[in-house]
Amino acid sequence: MASTSFRYEPLASDDCFRLLRLKDTQPGHDLYEVEIELFDARFHEAPDYEAISYAWGDESANIVISCNGRPLVITPVVASILQALRHQDSIKTLWIDAICIDQSSIAEKNVQVPRMDTIYRDAQKVWIWLGRGSYEAYIAFDFLSQMPKGTRSGDPARQEKLGGIYTLYTENVRNLRGYYDPVDTNFIFDIINLPWFHRTWTVQEVVLAKSPILLLGSKCLPWRHFVRCLEQLQDLERNEIIASQHNTLSNPASYYDEVEWYTKISHLRSFMSVPLNVLRRRLSRDPKDKIYGVYGILSNQEILRLPRVDYAKSVQEIYAETARTVIVNEQRLDVLYLTHLPPTLPDLPSWAPDWSNTGFIQPFDYTNTGPLTARRRASWTFDGPKLKVSASIVGEVRDVAVSTSNAGTDFRAGYSVTMNYGSPGEHQARLPMVCELVKTMQAWVRFDNVNRPSLETLFQKVIENIWPERYFGVTISSAMSRWIYILDAAGIDSNLPALVEEAKSRNESLLNSMKEHYMGMLGCSNHVQDWPDELVIRLLLKLDSKDVTSLQHDIALLTYQRTLLRTSNDDLGLGPRACSTGDDIALIDGLHFPFVLRKCGEHHRILGPAFIDGIENDELWDRLERKTITII
Repeated sequence: MASTSFRYEPLASDDCFRLLRLKDTQPGHDLYEVEIELFDARFHEAPDYEAISYAWGDESANIVISCNGRPLVITPVVASILQALRHQDSIKTLWIDAICIDQSSIAEKNVQVPRMDTIYRDAQKVWIWLGRGSYEAYIAFDFLSQMPKGTRSGDPARQEKLGGIYTLYTENVRNLRGYYDPVDTNFIFDIINLPWFHRTWTVQEVVLAKSPILLLGSKCLPWRHFVRCLEQLQDLERNEIIASQHNTLSNPASYYDEVEWYTKISHLRSFMSVPLNVLRRRLSRDPKDKIYGVYGILSNQEILRLPRVDYAKSVQEIYAETARTVIVNEQRLDVLYLTHLPPTLPDLPSWAPDWSNTGFIQPFDYTNTGPLTARRRASWTFDGPKLKVSASIVGEVRDVAVSTSNAGTDFRAGYSVTMNYGSPGEHQARLPMVCELVKTMQAWVRFDNVNRPSLETLFQKVIENIWPERYFGVTISSAMSRWIYILDAAGIDSNLPALVEEAKSRNESLLNSMKEHYMGMLGCSNHVQDWPDELVIRLLLKLDSKDVTSLQHDIALLTYQRTLLRTSNDDLGLGPRACSTGDDIALIDGLHFPFVLRKCGEHHRILGPAFIDGIENDELWDRLERKTITII
């Protein structure tokens, strides 16, 4: 190999892109050395090729390959992909961004990024590299590969086969881990929490692909079969839970929820806010890619007046420009719902979502009518960086609960990840998170201790809005009473020891399995009496009836990034955690939910949307005085 490193030459024109040809290793070369030929092609004259979708990772480039006879340094991830594709049924002409785009050239990226929709749409296949995976991920992958193909869910023979495979799989998990739970031990989460599912660019890459294929090590699975399997299994899990007559862990299965957006996005037209909302939780090295990473989808949806890709602009400029474009294109203010997380960027207008904040929050269903019907048409104008809207101030925040729960970066990370926290330092980081979650739920219960029926009413409405199918026609009174009883069990006259004995008498083997799970994940002792009270309560909530554990699971999701509040009108609600006494509650024309606003002189800043029980009378819109509010 020549000693001079490979250097990129500028592309001949904007109508060109690069492809690589994966060559067979020549005799005498190192077994792990990769040889490629990189060449230019015109979009309308390109040979058949296959594209790669993968997570870049944080590894530095330290693997040397041969590119056009010269050394090129690439990352271990890219090297693993090229090596794996040697053994697949591949045409060996590939497009992979790390090699086919000169990453050091802003000018080239400004031209090539807007063409990525064409690159992935025209590829014969798109290989989705998930990495080597874990033992648990391989078990789940093999299980999904065995599931019957097709969509005839009513076929009795097919259902019988599916049921048999499903039973063997859950028994396998139970034998390995001591219990089976759709959230804590279902190894499917070990697949969908691999890095690929967390990246920004991968969303449009699979949405635009005509033939995407998952690649886990040497194992393959068509993407569409994977998504159908998750949908059918989620329905099966929930039906099994509903039909079960014995006490069982019953966190609702939600793995299909994690991937259904890919299907929904591909059918959307003229709406920018939905794919941008999906991308908010995805990761990217450059926060500008949280916008540019969806441009392929938006172009495919024929969105008009998209700002040009320009990596020279600041992140704040790009986010504000994007939010403004969304409002103008949709002729709606729905993008304001995406302000439900506090901004982490300085000098960003509060009406522009901070897409770089990847924190977890369980969104309200803004497409589900909600507590208000937006009877007034949205009305707005832009005044430089200010957004002027028509709205009514309906009250103030009078009091807020102390809320300290926090969803960590490994939230729902899969069994293999959560059980690999073996060092004392890692245990010390995770245990407080569990305790703060319980403390937050206790604070919410005690916040409305005098009038608990109003708390029940609020939760009933919120969960019916977010999970309408799961809670349709269900009254949560009995589960709520039991949930509150367990949360209040610690105190001067603690009932915790008695409740632990009760759980032991119901299912001692399950109790022991959960104890082992907590010991491995949190580093706690084998003696429950030595645990913090909050951890014991968490265990009891997991071991109670399926109604209580499901309610506990859903309320826990609601605590992240939010707090319980009471308004000056004595209404109870859930709002952004940043809100405090004196903040305004506003009904903005054209939106279904109230917003919490903070006064800034003559103007306001948006803190985020809220769900407030009591603001649900349509006639309220007609009685209230409207005025123009300037949001900065």
